[in-house]
Amino acid sequence: MDKQIKEICRLCLDPSEKSSCSSIKDLAMRSKLKTVFKFELPEEESFPCEICHECSSKVDEFHSFHETVRLNQDQLKAEPADLNALQYVEIKQEPSPCAAKQDDESPASQNDIKDELSDSEEEDARKPLRRKRKQRASAAKTVTKMKQARRNDPDKDKNEKVAEENKKIQEFLNISCKFCSEKFDSFDRLQKHTRKSHNSRGSLTCCNRVFYKKCRIIEHIDSHLNPNQFLCGLCNKSYCSQNSLDLHNLRKHCINEEKPFKCEKCGQGFPKEWLLKVHYTTHIPAECTICHKVLASASTLKTHMVTIHTGNSKHICDTCGQEFRTKLGLERHIKQHMGIDPIERVQCHICSKWVKGKSCLKIHIKTVHSEENQSVTCDVCHQIYPNMRALGCHKRGVHAEEKFECEICGKKFKRSIYLKEHRASHTGQSLYSCDVCGMMTNSNANLYSHKKSKHPEEWLEARKKAMANAYG
Repeated sequence: MDKQIKEICRLCLDPSEKSSCSSIKDLAMRSKLKTVFKFELPEEESFPCEICHECSSKVDEFHSFHETVRLNQDQLKAEPADLNALQYVEIKQEPSPCAAKQDDESPASQNDIKDELSDSEEEDARKPLRRKRKQRASAAKTVTKMKQARRNDPDKDKNEKVAEENKKIQEFLNISCKFCSEKFDSFDRLQKHTRKSHNSRGSLTCCNRVFYKKCRIIEHIDSHLNPNQFLCGLCNKSYCSQNSLDLHNLRKHCINEEKPFKCEKCGQGFPKEWLLKVHYTTHIPAECTICHKVLASASTLKTHMVTIHTGNSKHICDTCGQEFRTKLGLERHIKQHMGIDPIERVQCHICSKWVKGKSCLKIHIKTVHSEENQSVTCDVCHQIYPNMRALGCHKRGVHAEEKFECEICGKKFKRSIYLKEHRASHTGQSLYSCDVCGMMTNSNANLYSHKKSKHPEEWLEARKKAMANAYG
């Protein structure tokens, strides 16, 4: 090895006149180097192996600090709850060989250095250690006070939360027994009373919903205070609880591949097992007890009974009296009254006509452009219609059975809306009102004729708007 390279310090590569005091070949030094450095220092013949005095002192200092921290952490793991029992551990740095050599060579110089240290300098050297001890003592006192406070009043936080919840419930609901009308100042006492006196489960009712758990009551009250608390950020639909919102996101905004429960018949995925079990019922055929027609499922049978045999549509628009089979259809209709188009319009690729939604487009193509469409004749009045759909509309409007009977005078009607308007003539109730002059009537047809004759400009404007919404 070149003499010039041999004299270089292995760590700092400083070729200055620093006297080397250790070597990386020394076992004790190699152990310290492995602790301080994550990388290895290989013993190569072409590399220097000596370590200067300054680098050796730094390695000793870092190794001492590393061992101190390690022992302190071992104490925390052994006694994590008792901070008072912890003791400050300090690893004293062992003198390096070069330091011992310097002590042997010049003991007088070491004594001179000690003599030069003043009392103030010694005091300054002790300050950091005292500061650490004070911090540990302060932390231990704080933890002790917190433990003592919990021992004195372990249920303080819980009691405060319960009192706050009871106050919120009292502000919005009447906490009284549904059996004996006795009032209570908390939901917990109501539950105890109903369980003991009536052998029943205590509950509160709001918005036609019955709640048996306090957490659900609080959640429902919060939905009144902040209606958008459980709002879907993708479709802006609001829900009454976090669980309902989470389930909505899993069902509507999660791709089918990410849903773990798959239907063996149709391959549709579901986020919950119980949803899959409910879905299986849609694959069980059901037979109509009146006309003996076999429907695809129980839900399809229910729709069939409402539309074909009972005609009892419970969803009626308060503005125009139009009936709908489903609540969703009524909500879409109400949005149209408000000037909001709830369904995206699509264009027919054959005749370029705009219709509302894909379902209407499918019906349009089937009834207008299908090659299977052939003229059909009504078996009652022998009138000819272009397809079966048109014939069905004709029969339901003209040849339907008058099965809706007025309980007051016995008169029968083909549709429930006609019975509702007729019944209003007995009760004197006004079902409709003109949005221009406020004229009241119980007939939708009369309201239409009134607006057309008395307010032709407004009627024409509303008709143009309806046509624009329908055909784009």
